[in-house]
Amino acid sequence: MLNEDGTFYPAELLKGGLGVCAVVEAKEPKQPEGNPVELGFTFETRGKPEHALSVLSRGGTVTLEPCEPPWNPCAAAVTDCFGVNWFLSLPQHRPPEDWVPET
Repeated sequence: MLNEDGTFYPAELLKGGLGVCAVVEAKEPKQPEGNPVELGFTFETRGKPEHALSVLSRGGTVTLEPCEPPWNPCAAAVTDCFGVNWFLSLPQHRPPEDWVPET
């Protein structure tokens, strides 16, 4: 779904009941080396994204401190010591069942 500013809302893909977050809207790479890829991982319980952030940030850089964006109750981002970008979150808020996107 397109935001008014031209960016897209993050999307959650489900496979076998497990959520996989697809974050694909980097206008510029986060790193000078040009890595535009960000892997997303959705955790089921609070505390787990923060724990993963503490592990992945060892030797890396936190790019988004744990917060509550409009679409998710807890999200954080980090670039690990290998240059891999991670987006860590809880399952995102879902629109109402009767919601229909504007075309």
